[in-house]
Amino acid sequence: MGAASYFDAFVHRKKDIRLQLEEAMRTLGEEQTRLRLKIGALQIRQNDLLRGCALLLKKKEKPRAKLYASEVVEISKVLETLQQTELAIEALRLRIGTARELGDTAAILRPVTQALLKVKHQVGVLLPEVATDLENTATSLIAILSTTTTPEANIVDVSNVFSSEQVDAIMDEASKLAHARM
Repeated sequence: MGAASYFDAFVHRKKDIRLQLEEAMRTLGEEQTRLRLKIGALQIRQNDLLRGCALLLKKKEKPRAKLYASEVVEISKVLETLQQTELAIEALRLRIGTARELGDTAAILRPVTQALLKVKHQVGVLLPEVATDLENTATSLIAILSTTTTPEANIVDVSNVFSSEQVDAIMDEASKLAHARM
């Protein structure tokens, strides 16, 4: 194989990886939109229940008002989880965009894939269809990693840089932002 054909294959592979990263970003964007719509619908329901609770209290129907208040609490818990997930997906989209621009897919995508799987588990019980799409995106990123043929000497060990503690810290920060939005 000549130098020109090797170079052509290298450039083609880089374009394929770039397209796969763009597809992953697009899919995550769709899931982020789906989460935002679900969050909006739940916020409307929460407000309706709060108004109903207030009306029941006004009518002196305390036991029924407690039912409404209890449901508001449950919706608040779900909203918090969904908002954390939505922010985490946004952070992952940004990170994938960075990988796409820098071309340093191996060093950046390993921790992104781990974080994506963690987010998938977080939202899995609430929105299984979103979890399935997140898992498919993680699988695509794993495939990109497996086809990235970077010599081992050039791969930076990012296990310490992006440990699960740091992913947890990012998730905690997303949680605080979600609380602030509420």
